[in-house]
Amino acid sequence: IKIMPPDINSSYTSVYTDFDKKTIYWALSAIKNCGETSTNQIIEEREKNGQFFSLEEFIERHIMKGSKVNKRVLENLILSGAFDEIEDITNPVERLRLINQYRKRLKGKQDEDKDIFANEPNLNQNWWWTLRQKQLSGVAFFDYEELCNKKLDTEYIGTDEFFKDSSLKSKCSIGGYVTEVVIRESKKGKFAKLTLESNYVFTNVLIWSEQFDKFEKIIESCEKSIVLVSGTISYDNRNKTNQLQSNEYTEFLVLN
Repeated sequence: IKIMPPDINSSYTSVYTDFDKKTIYWALSAIKNCGETSTNQIIEEREKNGQFFSLEEFIERHIMKGSKVNKRVLENLILSGAFDEIEDITNPVERLRLINQYRKRLKGKQDEDKDIFANEPNLNQNWWWTLRQKQLSGVAFFDYEELCNKKLDTEYIGTDEFFKDSSLKSKCSIGGYVTEVVIRESKKGKFAKLTLESNYVFTNVLIWSEQFDKFEKIIESCEKSIVLVSGTISYDNRNKTNQLQSNEYTEFLVLN
């Protein structure tokens, strides 16, 4: 079964399963700021007058007095990938075209202090757009191998290999979206356990006290960000799974 991000023509208020396509479409209401009133308006318009053919046509059909599809809702739909299918978006970075198209149509000034696109150095990076999609809708898929190969001089271990191979490797790396950070005290000092979600496979990463001080500030603020980290694979007997432990060669990089 394939899991797809929200789609403006296939998604509903709740998660929808298309049995013919063996596909699950994420819910429109899961997108931040897309409440029941705005999603109901979108679905009712779609069911009454047919599917949407483009972003421009969608805007035309939702420009009305009292419309619940406001600027924040529409931009979050774009960022969550809801228009990717009808606009032939193949790379997340191409969503910038849709943002610019909508803002040109809006003809309004942007508050640079609140605008996430203002002075953002990573607008040309797919991971930045995918991370926004993940943070806004809860579903997105990252190419962690590409990220680790670009950012860390280490051997990347994919989730399949990570869980199959328990042989120790002094310098390997994994990537993931940080779902939880737990910081604890030991006799040697503070250490941290991070839970990384790598395209819906969960991995624990331990940053020991010997390395904690070096990375303390970024560890404390890395939740809901992408983390690329290198270390040593070890087997966790309690949880019956592999985990990554920091060592003297550990590199720790946060993308947000």
